[in-house]
Amino acid sequence: MKKNVRTIVALLIMISVFALFGCSAETEPVKEEAKAVEETAESSSEDVKQDTVSGTEEAESSEEVSEEPEVTVEAEEAEEETEDTTGDLKENAADKGETDEAVTEDEGNTKDNDQSGAGLKGSTPTIVWLGDSLTQGSLGDMDDNLPNAPYEKLKQLSGANVEGYGYYAFKTEEILWSYTAENVANQVPDPEKIYVFWVGSNDFVHVGSSTNTDVDFVADQIDKFVTNNALDKYIVLGTTSRWELRENEEHPRQSDIINRLMSERYGDRFLNVDTILNDDTSYVFDSIHLTQEAYDGVAALVYEKLKSMGYL
Repeated sequence: MKKNVRTIVALLIMISVFALFGCSAETEPVKEEAKAVEETAESSSEDVKQDTVSGTEEAESSEEVSEEPEVTVEAEEAEEETEDTTGDLKENAADKGETDEAVTEDEGNTKDNDQSGAGLKGSTPTIVWLGDSLTQGSLGDMDDNLPNAPYEKLKQLSGANVEGYGYYAFKTEEILWSYTAENVANQVPDPEKIYVFWVGSNDFVHVGSSTNTDVDFVADQIDKFVTNNALDKYIVLGTTSRWELRENEEHPRQSDIINRLMSERYGDRFLNVDTILNDDTSYVFDSIHLTQEAYDGVAALVYEKLKSMGYL
């Protein structure tokens, strides 16, 4: 009985030991398998992370690639704008060239107008000198002295275009008529030109035993010519003290009377040339016409007067 009990106890102990060691043997593979699964999971997680990073980088790269066409479009638009700008510049350059040609043409026309004698602002002025044999520069011998006429000297002094119209022995009315007459000078009075009137010498002459000092008769004809032709730039020269206008036993110095009355009539427009003339040295043999030196002096006086009037 005791033997059977011992046997049973031994069996129970063996069963317990077997059970104990059998479970441990089976647990180890399970642990190792669990560890392997865990490592696999971690490896998968790393792969997932790497894939995620790669995916992110690819996505960013994809976005950069997708942005490149936009840059290309902007570049194309900039290139088109550059082409448009270049085209505009070429057109502007062409327009400027045409404008420059037009300006050059206008300048040529202006020069032509200057040479035609129009006294326009900024152009060479034109002076018209009207008178009798004194305007011609006559030396009293009927020889041609026109190259040395006072208006030629004025041209040298002023650099202006100067036209001279002198008519030997003509009175005021005849001088003004000859300037516009078709069969004589055939000129059209121009308000843009400057006029110098040296007339009256053949009007202020002896009538019987006295000298004609009717200034109004001469001045009225000048004024009519000025008004009818709307002239604004002009001066009137006084008469000279030739022999018949000098004082004598019968009358005082007539040239002084005439010049005083003309000065009252024309004010600043009047120029008394007699102030530079000498009875003994300024006249040639006939005591009527002037010497060359005296003509040059009159021209210089006229030049200074025109400047003081603001005409030159």
